[in-house]
Amino acid sequence: MLNKYKFSLLIVMAGLVFTACKKEETNPATEKQTGYLLYTQLTDGSGTDYVQYFETLPSGTVDNTQGKSFTSFFSGGLAYDNYVVSLEVNGAGSGMSKVMANTGGEVFVKGTLPTVGSTAWGIVRDATTAYADDRNDNNILIFDPSTMQNKGIIDMSNAFRAPQWTSSQFEGFVVRGNDLFVCTRPLDATGSLYASDSCIYNHIDLVTGTFQKSFFFPNADLARRNNQNWVDEQGNVYIYQSGKINVPQTVKPSILKIPAGATEFDPNYNFKFIDATGGAALSLPVQAGGGFNYYKNGKAYAIASTSFPPELLAFLAVKGTNFSTWTPEDYQTAFGILETAANGQYVELDLVAQTAKVLTDIPSTSPFNGNTFIVDDKIYCVVSTPNENALYEYDPATGTSRKAFDVSAGGTIGAFVKLGN
Repeated sequence: MLNKYKFSLLIVMAGLVFTACKKEETNPATEKQTGYLLYTQLTDGSGTDYVQYFETLPSGTVDNTQGKSFTSFFSGGLAYDNYVVSLEVNGAGSGMSKVMANTGGEVFVKGTLPTVGSTAWGIVRDATTAYADDRNDNNILIFDPSTMQNKGIIDMSNAFRAPQWTSSQFEGFVVRGNDLFVCTRPLDATGSLYASDSCIYNHIDLVTGTFQKSFFFPNADLARRNNQNWVDEQGNVYIYQSGKINVPQTVKPSILKIPAGATEFDPNYNFKFIDATGGAALSLPVQAGGGFNYYKNGKAYAIASTSFPPELLAFLAVKGTNFSTWTPEDYQTAFGILETAANGQYVELDLVAQTAKVLTDIPSTSPFNGNTFIVDDKIYCVVSTPNENALYEYDPATGTSRKAFDVSAGGTIGAFVKLGN
């Protein structure tokens, strides 16, 4: 059954705590160094996920149930080199798993890092260093992804907190050289999923490993994503903030900017790309689990809500937007609308000119299920509707699109990863 956590992918949730557990490192003799992983998730309430390895780029029609089945996987898992670090994949409710493929092409769990929480917000900096939220308001965890071993913490006790918050956690991790930027997601005593009227970011100096400051962009909301491509060639950081529905106000999704060399938001940069596409959606996020990816030469890709599902408008008119009063059945209804409404289009964004071009050759799909992945210098876009479950390929060099492959079984597409990328 769908719960508030799953629906909150629209409006953000997560958390996690690590402890040490040493595992052996990558072994080229027994583990694939290159290839592709496709992750899909059943939407029948069973909670079954599938991850399948491919030696070469998939084509035609894929039955993803031929891959490895898990009871939990994370579409925003930390992809690096020839592995993905996800939340614990066997439904234990805590822990993180390092997932790889062996030389026979079978997906397996290489190692597990015990945790208190059950999600995986973080980022891999290099082969031996990664950072993640540890479900502690005062800490960011440092761990070694090669060994799945705890390396210590960054003290975040001086980060901004409002008195009304009951807890907070860190999401939207970005590494730029020796700077680490993380977004704070607060939760207040009312149970509101939005307890702040600003996008709150924190700067950590990775040379000293110390918290430096919290900084804000007003009338904006959360940023979340793992291993994101959010830093351009000059060192500008582009932050996707998700937007929200009347809690305490309606805010459109937009792209914010931390200029190269700076550790604050540019107060004059707030790229409302949905407006640039002519879209009418005031409050739906760009995407649920990814979507916004920086490519190169000032170009980025995303899925934009270019209309608002009339069924959802009617439902909100009856139920209101005080989500703390919603029943599990209310969330189930809203999720069903969002999952099937083809009200989003993939767009190419010019982050310098602040313009958007709709990729008209790719079918409209749900922004809730949409996602983009950069693989082999091309953009792969999820199309999930009642009539189609496929991955489309867009080639920026030629400006052309094609269907890469269909998925006939195994659920909707959650992630497509190139190993050794």
